[in-house]
Amino acid sequence: MDEVHAAVQGEPVFQTLADTQHPRTIEPEFFHPIQEKRLLVRKTLIQERSQINHNRTGIHRKPLKPVQLQFVVPADDSTAVDYLTLRFAGENVLKARGLPRPEINVPGLWHSKWSLKAQAPLSWFSTKHSYDPQTGELLHPSSLEQSSDEARQSEGIQVTVAVLPDQRMSRKAFQQLRQELRPYNHVFIKPLSAPERLTTETPQQCWGDVSRIALKILRASGGLPFELAPVPGISSGRHYLGLDVGRNLKEGWSQVALVLVDWRGHVVAKRVEKFEGDTERIPTRVLTETLPEWFAELREVNVHDPVRRAGPLRMTQLVVHRDGRFVGEELEELVGALGSSYRLDLIEIKKDSPLRITTEVHEPHLYQVSPSTALIFNVSATQGKTRPLEIKVHGQTDLLEAARQVYWLSEMRTDELYRPGRLPITTFLADRIANTRGEG
Repeated sequence: MDEVHAAVQGEPVFQTLADTQHPRTIEPEFFHPIQEKRLLVRKTLIQERSQINHNRTGIHRKPLKPVQLQFVVPADDSTAVDYLTLRFAGENVLKARGLPRPEINVPGLWHSKWSLKAQAPLSWFSTKHSYDPQTGELLHPSSLEQSSDEARQSEGIQVTVAVLPDQRMSRKAFQQLRQELRPYNHVFIKPLSAPERLTTETPQQCWGDVSRIALKILRASGGLPFELAPVPGISSGRHYLGLDVGRNLKEGWSQVALVLVDWRGHVVAKRVEKFEGDTERIPTRVLTETLPEWFAELREVNVHDPVRRAGPLRMTQLVVHRDGRFVGEELEELVGALGSSYRLDLIEIKKDSPLRITTEVHEPHLYQVSPSTALIFNVSATQGKTRPLEIKVHGQTDLLEAARQVYWLSEMRTDELYRPGRLPITTFLADRIANTRGEG
């Protein structure tokens, strides 16, 4: 807060931002709107993700091969089975049970009605696998391995859909389940609908839930709902690196997550490095040795993931997104290790900014606090307090341009259409990986 107060010294309208107890409404003329369209669906530019449904524009890229789904559910959990029936059953089953058919417009992946038909490039294995929700262990792991082999032999793409239990799993059990499913291409879905609503939901109530599942499976099968359109001045050599540290207080170790994203918003590669000690400081060896070696490996590899083929990494500019703030000599070590190989931009992204204001602006917008610091408002807040995302740029990068890039990368989170998160995909994934995985 001292830094914020120093930055806004002498600017009365800025000083109101630092008053967290009495947030003030700031007039629209002090904001920089984000008006340009950057999301690309096929050849159509859209400004909001929900337009994929509303304008029936479809998806940007279909899965390259037919998709086969395998379900993994909690043992003896009838709610999960009912949930799958509602969300994935064919039209005749839904009609017989008097269940609604929620619409989702994802041409090429499913038909416009949420029901699987013979000609749709999506099928599922009739056998459901189960796991112990208390321990996270698969009950018949060999059976899952066999069905996975069958999917590969049929030259399809296998996606394992794991339904989480109604009751929250322990951290240890969830990590065990994640470890059990790690050899398989998998996604996790939550039974968001209460059991008593399963037979009373309307199609409108299902849309958000269905679109979230659809996007998860689409992403896992190598498809893309949308990507970022190119803009003047941004070349294909620009990449973004998300960094975050997760700490295990009980066992006394930490791990740093590295997430590399290209200029279109595609995740190129992810990596986790575990190290001893309970600290937010990224080890020197990770910044000066691991990162350059990792980039060198990516330049040589032609397959970055098991779903789609990609060319070798060609990176000329690197924009580093550090979750929170750079600690100790991290800045200097990054510049020393990578500054001679790439044009380097360094940005701190603080998700827990202390600043609170209200605004009548209804569109995403930016607010410049100082020459190096800006606030990003992803969602308007016409009532109550809104929590901005705070970024700080180190170097000569244009502040507002850097803020716009962070905003558009937040739109590339594909878990759902209607509520993109505050964080860019770089630090969002880095935070989630660093704080949930037990090992790299």
